[in-house]
Amino acid sequence: MLPGSRISSDVRRKRFRAPLVVVTGGVLVLSACSGGGGDESKAATPSTTMAAPVPTSVPGAAETSGVSAPAGSAKTNAQSQPFVADTNPDVSSEREGYPVLVSLTQGDHVGYRRYVFTFAHADPEGHQPWRKDGRPAWDVRYVPASQAVMDGSGDPVANAGAKAHLRIQFQADMHYADGSKSLKGSVTDAAPDLVFGGDFENQVNWFYGAEKERPFRVSYVGAGRVAVDIVR
Repeated sequence: MLPGSRISSDVRRKRFRAPLVVVTGGVLVLSACSGGGGDESKAATPSTTMAAPVPTSVPGAAETSGVSAPAGSAKTNAQSQPFVADTNPDVSSEREGYPVLVSLTQGDHVGYRRYVFTFAHADPEGHQPWRKDGRPAWDVRYVPASQAVMDGSGDPVANAGAKAHLRIQFQADMHYADGSKSLKGSVTDAAPDLVFGGDFENQVNWFYGAEKERPFRVSYVGAGRVAVDIVR
């Protein structure tokens, strides 16, 4: 500064102190204070307000997020089954020829057990020549224990301990016109899980017993064969 020079009052009025930084309750406030006297009312006070940062975790979030469907829901059960099936009755009235049961087998598959009933065509009165295939009508459904009986006699079937009884009924015979048995092998050895329920008046019955009702499906797979699949 040169000797004798003067600093004008306008320059002095424009001097400012360092900005004051105040953090209150997560809000950042910046303010500038004027160093002058009477001109403070003319100078605007700049200020900036910043929102508090959003917390990265909220107490209780783990309990309310990612809610999944109950394990026992219908959707979950349907996805866990190997095929579309339910416990409702399965009935077919379609029939071809004069079906007689000649074979019964069972086999295990992933998630279910299959029983295959094979029928041949044989006119019990000999009006039509014998042919290889026959297709029976069927009625497969769960029945109360009071209906799990031998057809004809009404005696309870040997299905001890079962709480659910699936009756597999065919409009067919299990014998030829001369009275000889058409089924190959023993009725107890053909399918150990099934119980024979009678061969009476063009109606053949078998029973499947379980601790609860299991989904099933019935289908004609050709060549005189009817498949009954039961979910395990």
